[in-house]
Parts: sequence; C-alpha cells; structure tokens
Amino acid sequence: MPASAGTVLARQETNGGGTYLANGDNATVLPFWQGRAINESGQVAGARLDDNGGFIRAVLYTNGQVVDLGTLAGGRDSFASDLNDSGVVVGGSDFGTAGLASRQSFIWRDGVMEALGSTATRNTATAINNHGDVVGTFATGGTGLDQTHSYLYQDGVQYDLQTLLAGGGGWRIMEVVDINDSGQIAGQACNAAGQCFAALLSPVPEPASYGMLLAGLAVVVGVRGRGGLRRRAA
Repeated sequence: MPASAGTVLARQETNGGGTYLANGDNATVLPFWQGRAINESGQVAGARLDDNGGFIRAVLYTNGQVVDLGTLAGGRDSFASDLNDSGVVVGGSDFGTAGLASRQSFIWRDGVMEALGSTATRNTATAINNHGDVVGTFATGGTGLDQTHSYLYQDGVQYDLQTLLAGGGGWRIMEVVDINDSGQIAGQACNAAGQCFAALLSPVPEPASYGMLLAGLAVVVGVRGRGGLRRRAA
C-alpha cells in the first residue's frame, strides 16, 4: 500500500543490498533485510534475518523501531507480505519443524500473531485491505492447474475464490497479489491451454457496494497483443 506523502519503498540489490525509503531527494536506509509494503502512516512490513542469521522473521517498522513479529507456535521462519493503514500485518509463517511444508497464513494485530484460515493446506496471505479482508494462496494437493488455489478471508471465513467466480469462463485463478477497499482483487488467471494473464476480480453486479463481494466475482483478463492491452471478461 503506498504512503500518502509520495514515499517510495525500495530494495537495493547491489553493494550489500538493503531496503530504503525514498521521498524526493531524501532516502532513509531501513535496518532490516527486506521491505514488502508501506501504509499511509509510513509503517513498513517486511522481513529480516534473525540475530544468528539463520532464520527469517517478519518485522514491522514503526516510529523508527523494528518490531519482530515472531512466528506461529513451533515455527522458525516467518515473513510479512502486506499491512493496512491500521498497522495490521499479514504474511506467512511455518508452525512446526517441516519448514515450507507447514507454511501457514498469519495475521498480526495488537502485538499478537494468529493463524489465518485452515492449517490443513500450505498457504500464505499476500494482501490485506482497510476492511480487514485478506487474500492469499493455498496448495490443494491436486495436479496441473489445480495445484494452487487462491482464497479470500472475510469476517472469519475463508473462501476459495474459484467458487466465487460468476460463470468463470474457463479461467482458473492461480494467484492473487492485492485487494483494495472496494473489494477488487488483482492476480493471475490461466485458461485450459495453460496460458496465463494478469486478472482483475471485481464484485458483481457492477457497480456494486462493498457488501456485494461474496455475491460473486467477475474476472477481467488482460491479454497483450499488437493493439495493446484488451479485455476478456468471463
């Protein structure tokens, strides 16, 4: 989420790497490995190496301090993907000794990290909006295009986004990367031929109130051709 004052969050890959905040001619180097998102208050969510350099920990940079968000019970690694303007952070954490095989979405608020949704599948939260709605991905144990699904977590319930598509048009939602305060979701969709494109999921009917999100989602897929970007609606 962008900061309102035009501050840019960036990562430098040369000269040892690092994350910094840039605003005009000024740049502030942040004291951790990776920044992933910034909110309107200038708080930054990301990840750092722990003091031993062996494990990755989700962090929140706020008021000039780096807060280690910890891990889910029994976990060693965690990372933050996004945060909203209330400073609520989402991401992924392992919760046992199986590492990535036990990756679980988390939400961190008021100093407490909690598991988000089912722990039956490997899953990761990728974004949160200012209503507290979370999107992410989860492994299904299937094959081909069915190996990974995307989810929406709203009001304590986790929904498979594929089941919310109005019609679907043969598109499989493979990945989601963001959700805005109008309930629109950005991600990637693939067709039966395995062709994948950027996709926008919007609540239907359009225009819709925010509360219509679970009534169904329409997918618009961008296909780049010689005439530029055109739209395919499911």
